[in-house]
Amino acid sequence: MLADASDPHDRSVNSFADTKTADTNANANVIALFARSASLIIVVLWHWLFAVVRWDDSGAHTGNPLHLVPGSFLLTWALQIMPVFFLVGGWASSGSFDRAVTKGTAPTTWVTARIKRLIVPVLPLVVLLVTVRVFGSPWLFGMTLLAASPLWFLAVYIPLTAATPILHRAHHRSPRLTLAIMLTMVGGLHYLRFVQGMTGLAITLISFLVVWGTVYQLGSYFEKVLNQPSIALGCTIVGVLGIIGCHFVGGYSLSMVTTAADTRSNMGPPTVQIVWLALLQLGLLGLFGNMITRAMTHRRLRNAISWISERQMSIYALHFPIWVAVLVALRTTPLAMPSSASTTWLLTRPVWFIIPGSVLLAVLTFSEGKRKQHRSSRTQLRSAA
Repeated sequence: MLADASDPHDRSVNSFADTKTADTNANANVIALFARSASLIIVVLWHWLFAVVRWDDSGAHTGNPLHLVPGSFLLTWALQIMPVFFLVGGWASSGSFDRAVTKGTAPTTWVTARIKRLIVPVLPLVVLLVTVRVFGSPWLFGMTLLAASPLWFLAVYIPLTAATPILHRAHHRSPRLTLAIMLTMVGGLHYLRFVQGMTGLAITLISFLVVWGTVYQLGSYFEKVLNQPSIALGCTIVGVLGIIGCHFVGGYSLSMVTTAADTRSNMGPPTVQIVWLALLQLGLLGLFGNMITRAMTHRRLRNAISWISERQMSIYALHFPIWVAVLVALRTTPLAMPSSASTTWLLTRPVWFIIPGSVLLAVLTFSEGKRKQHRSSRTQLRSAA
């Protein structure tokens, strides 16, 4: 059973992070709700619509055609939306932890509950991956690994959730020093990777934790940026200047997703450019916060965002495995995914939205029906007892 906010035992708006209670900044709640749901839509559309696929004996390998479009790096500043998840997640987790401690909840209890809620929805996919690795063919393992690839987010987010009590305490004791130390660590990674030439699994894992951890910690300033337009504008300007400056001085790519033209990826593992992008996106949320709040007063948009938010963890966990399953099913048909951007690739984009979207909606509907049936059975058993 997939755990989402629609589950009465899960009091959060979604499984990534709690929304703060009404006695805090109501606008921040609305903007966070919109930001998470809109970001998820962008992630899904990016994975479904912008892919080109190359096949070999180990399965499918995905890429994108952005390198063919001049100036497409600007598009990636909007399409690479993962910093928003970490920004809003850091803000909301800090608030949730603060309220829990105030109520007398032990930090370990809070961390355990949060991690359990993150792990449970994706556990079947992890079990499948391990099983296929042991018993399956290289091709089948390659396809399963591709289906599970978006779960890198949780592999990073879970350790950050476990570190929330420490990060929360550090921010409240010395916010500027804490952020300065984390930014210094990001700079240290640049030295180790690109000056000393350090490579390997250890430096990769440290890069993921340090860079995304810095973005997560930046989320502690979420409400402050929303409430002060001058700070929001400053974040936006500094973010843009940081990206451009690191491109010309440090040789970093301007693209925030990996393309065929990049010699140095900003995502695998993440670089300082991701921190600048997070600052830019945080500033834009602050600058457009009032507009978002006004837009969310419209009933249809509010209902749509709420529907997505209530199912965020399920949508995130399922959207790419479903896409991979459709990819395999259509491989030998006229609707097969082209290996390069072409007229055929462009014309088949609606297909790669309609089919995975229909399957995802069917799976969500079935899952929610089974969940309601399970609750009804439990209620009847209690009544009978």
